Amino acid sequence: MKIYFRELLREDISAIKEISKEIWEGEDYIPTVIEKWLEEKDCYNYGGFSDEKKKDLIGFGRVKFYDEIAWLEGGRVKKPLQRKGVGRQLMGHAIEYAKKFGARFAQYDTSSENKGSLALAEFFGFKEKDRMHFLEIIPENKNIEFSYANYNINYRKIGPQEALSAYRKLDDGPKDELNNGWSYIPLNEKYLQNKDFNWYKSPNAIILFEEKVWKIIEKEDIEELKLVVYGNEKEASQLIKYVISVYPDTKTFDQISLYCRSNVIESAKKLGFHNPEYQEEPSPEQVILFQKIL
Repeated sequence: MKIYFRELLREDISAIKEISKEIWEGEDYIPTVIEKWLEEKDCYNYGGFSDEKKKDLIGFGRVKFYDEIAWLEGGRVKKPLQRKGVGRQLMGHAIEYAKKFGARFAQYDTSSENKGSLALAEFFGFKEKDRMHFLEIIPENKNIEFSYANYNINYRKIGPQEALSAYRKLDDGPKDELNNGWSYIPLNEKYLQNKDFNWYKSPNAIILFEEKVWKIIEKEDIEELKLVVYGNEKEASQLIKYVISVYPDTKTFDQISLYCRSNVIESAKKLGFHNPEYQEEPSPEQVILFQKIL
């Protein structure tokens, strides 16, 4: 199937939303960010069309540039055309654009459960660079109470510059990229300057936490507390408990999400975290970062 490409425009938004309606059972985040994406610089929002006039949108994606890195995200294919090679053409187009732009690396992340996305990584020669495990708590289903008296480590709140230094000192910390939930950002102070990022550190662990509201079209907003922790198992567990205890009523969140290395999984489960409810595999779902040298 021949696909015709061009940059997305505001008049394509309705077609984008139509495709997104059938992604993740209608809970796709793209409709809530697409207008912002189309206004941003240092990125390429592209659409794939079935006709030469480029009117019939059948898929789309985005390339976001971080210095020498081309970050590929938001790839979507119209449901009737999934598993028919459209996603492969979209990915190929994004990679070729990144090369022309002068990027040295192409990166994207995906779930360990997403077989289609994993197959694309293998086809295009991407190599795994990092992975984090994903666990969650649904507060309405569980009483979460951690006492302030239970902490026996020294911890304090820090800013982006000190966080960068702390990450680089950890043996199992991030290398060149920092996990940010279902995405990664370069481990660079410039990209840590996010007003929504908060950090606590102990001597051998560090936790990033952020409150997020996911606005889902035609559904209620989802309020999430996101935790990303690196470091020593015991100290990481203590930091998780402390951050959660900061909130007097965790039931204000629909979900508390935790992203961690494998050494923290058992401690996190003792705190009440578990695999996502939709997951069938017994081991935690993982966020896998892939990279390709261009």
